[in-house]
Amino acid sequence: MKNAILLVDDDQEVRNVIATALTEDGHAVHQAKNGADAVAALDRIRPSIVMTGIKMPGMSGVELLKTIKRKNPEIEVIVLTAHGDMDLAVRCLRHNAFDFIAKPVNIENIRLALKNARNKIVSRQMLRAYTENLEESIREKSALQDRLSSLGLMISSISHNLKGLLTGLDGGLHILNSGIRRDDPDRVREGADIASRMSAQISRLISNVLYYSKKRDFSTTEIHVSDFLCEMVEFMETKAREGHIEFEKKIGPSLGTFRIDISPLRSALLNVLENAADACEAAPGQKKPKIVFSVKKTPRHIRFDIQDNGVGMDAETQKKMFNLFFSTKGHKGTGLGLFIAHDVIQRHHGDMRVDSAPGKGTRVHIMIPLFPPGLKREKF
Repeated sequence: MKNAILLVDDDQEVRNVIATALTEDGHAVHQAKNGADAVAALDRIRPSIVMTGIKMPGMSGVELLKTIKRKNPEIEVIVLTAHGDMDLAVRCLRHNAFDFIAKPVNIENIRLALKNARNKIVSRQMLRAYTENLEESIREKSALQDRLSSLGLMISSISHNLKGLLTGLDGGLHILNSGIRRDDPDRVREGADIASRMSAQISRLISNVLYYSKKRDFSTTEIHVSDFLCEMVEFMETKAREGHIEFEKKIGPSLGTFRIDISPLRSALLNVLENAADACEAAPGQKKPKIVFSVKKTPRHIRFDIQDNGVGMDAETQKKMFNLFFSTKGHKGTGLGLFIAHDVIQRHHGDMRVDSAPGKGTRVHIMIPLFPPGLKREKF
C-alpha cells in the first residue's frame, strides 16, 4: 500500500495517540502490537515507513529492524525509545534505522521525522529514475554509435557493388540505344532486359540499406500467393537466362492468400534466390547449373524451397551466413542480403533452414505462417 505507515509498539495507548494524530494528518496508519505481527503484515501492507518501539515482548525492535532491512532495505524505520535505551537507539542507527525519537513521544517530533523520511524516499526515487534514464540514454547512445559504425562499414561494403550495378545499367542502356539506332528489336529487347534487371537490383540494394539503417513498422497486407510470386519469378527467369542457369519453378495449386509485409518479404526471397544464382555462377565446372524454386501450401504455412547445384557451403560458412556484413563474394557482396532476409523471415514468425555441403549445392527451406500470430483473418 503506497505511503502506508506501520506503527509497532506493545503499548496500545502509545499506538493510539500516535495513530490518531497521524490519521488526522491524512496518513494511512496500520498498527501491530509486537514484532511478529509486524513481520506478518509487511507483505500485506507494504509500508514505506515503519515506526517501532525497541523493547517489546518476543521480537525486539532491533531484531524487527534487521528483519525489515533484509526483506526490503528501502523501508525507512523510525525507532521510538525510552530515555534509558539510548545505547539501543544508537545500535539501531548502525543497522540503518532512519531516526529515533525519545519517549514520551512528541507529535511534532514525529511529524518532523516522518517528513524527513518521506523526503529521503522521494529523493531516492528521483535518483533511481534519473539513473535509469541516464543508463537508457547511454544504451541508446552506444546503440547509435554501433549503428553509425555499421553504416560506415555498409557504405564501404556496397560501394563496389553499386558501382558494378550502375556499370551494368549503363551497358544495358547503351545496348538499348544501339538497338534503337539500328532498328534492331532483339538488341532493343536485350538492352531493356539488362537495364530492367540492373534497375531492380539497385532498387533492392537501396531497400536493403534503408531496411537496416532505420527502424520500420511491421505492416501486413493479405495478398494472393500467386500475385506475390509473379514479379519475383519473372525477375529470376530473366536473371537465370542471362546467366545460362536453368530455372525450374514448382508452384503448387490452390495456394490461396497469406498476410505478409509484402515488399520486405519479396526482397528477402529475392536475396536468397539471387544468392543461389551467384552460387551457380561461382561453380564454373558445373555443366548444367540449375535452381529449383518450389512453393506449396501446408495447413498453416506457405513453404518456399530454393535449391541450387552451385558451390555449396562448409559448416563454418553456414554458421556465419546470417551475420551482418559477412560475405563470401568479395567486392561483389554487401553482406546485407541474407542478414536482412533472415531478419524479415523472423519478423514474420517464420523459419529459415539451410542444408548445404561443399560441391553439393544448397537447399534453403523457408516457412511463412499464413497469418502472423495474434492477427485475425480479414475477408479478402
